[in-house]
Amino acid sequence: MASRGCPYQCTFCNTPLFWGKKIRYRDPEKVIGEVKHLHEKYGINEIFFQDDTFNLNHKWAFEIFDGLINSGLSQEMLFKIDCRVNETLLTKEFLDKAYKAGVWNIFYGIESGSQMMLDRMKKGITVSEIKRAIKMTHDSGIQTQCSFIVGMPGETMKTLIETNKLILETNPSKYGWVFACPFPGTEFDKEVTAKGHKRDVDFSDYGYGKVICRTDELDFPELEAYQGYIA
Repeated sequence: MASRGCPYQCTFCNTPLFWGKKIRYRDPEKVIGEVKHLHEKYGINEIFFQDDTFNLNHKWAFEIFDGLINSGLSQEMLFKIDCRVNETLLTKEFLDKAYKAGVWNIFYGIESGSQMMLDRMKKGITVSEIKRAIKMTHDSGIQTQCSFIVGMPGETMKTLIETNKLILETNPSKYGWVFACPFPGTEFDKEVTAKGHKRDVDFSDYGYGKVICRTDELDFPELEAYQGYIA
């Protein structure tokens, strides 16, 4: 990670609980130095920068991209980054620079193809921005990896179908989906706890591969049956 923290308020995310809402950026020179050290001493040829929003601060991101280009690392290594799809944050200039820096894949936390669900999750993005981002990324020569969450409050068969349609329409290079996991302290956990929608399971059994909570409309078996349905 080259930065920590996230200013956004997604109801399911525990990042602000760990890192806070204020972003702390590492010195780009030190980041490049560490990447070079890993490559030259240990033979590391690919790095995934798992910062929550690599495209939040373009000036900082461009310093890292330029460092990778000027050091020659962009010709010897491959990089993945995690970005938001917001039109104000994802620009052609950013994508072109990322491509030159050796970025071959961008991870997008899409979560749903339903605008109603995106709003319920406080994602701060629109379906049109999702479509734009995936197309622009592919056009720039970079692959996309998109994640989706099944079973957040408000989820219905209609919203699941909307998500499936979005996947088929945008055709991300790779995608994956997980069941909603109510991490303690999140707004999501408080809501499902108050509604009595959580299964009585030990926290050690929490995980994205299990149905931990139901929704108003979909019960546990219905959500579990969705495993073989998506796209």
